[in-house]
Amino acid sequence: MIRLVNRRSNHKTIIVAISAVVLILIVFVVGYWLGHFSSPAPTQSNSTQLTIASFEKEVESGLSSYLNLVISNYWVEGNKVRCTGTVNWLGGDYAVSGAAICMYITEKQTNSVNVKVVVYSGMLLLPRPGTIDSESVQIPTLGNGVFSFDFSLSCIYR
Repeated sequence: MIRLVNRRSNHKTIIVAISAVVLILIVFVVGYWLGHFSSPAPTQSNSTQLTIASFEKEVESGLSSYLNLVISNYWVEGNKVRCTGTVNWLGGDYAVSGAAICMYITEKQTNSVNVKVVVYSGMLLLPRPGTIDSESVQIPTLGNGVFSFDFSLSCIYR
């Protein structure tokens, strides 16, 4: 007996089967991708939050007659120490140019840091070894119509 088979129906069946397999694979890949990238990273249960052991501020002696440093706030944000404040011009016959402000952190103990914010001119020597991170920002010329400078600084703990 000879059996006649319609070739077009076989091709349609094969195409439908392949399409179904591809569609199922796409659904699994997209599901894996969404599950993998949307879930938060695991955290260690024994990790300790960063703390500030001490906080100091200083204006170099050559600038202290002309500039005042006011710290508005300082805090820990994850593994960063952040600080905001204002440098004020105290008045007088001179404008102050070429000054900068720097915040640096040194390790007190594991997950505990000492923080220092310094207004300086020229070169600032940081304590070595021990300085973990620092950030400096130039202060614009104060005294020629500009009387204060607001700043925001941050340092990263490892």
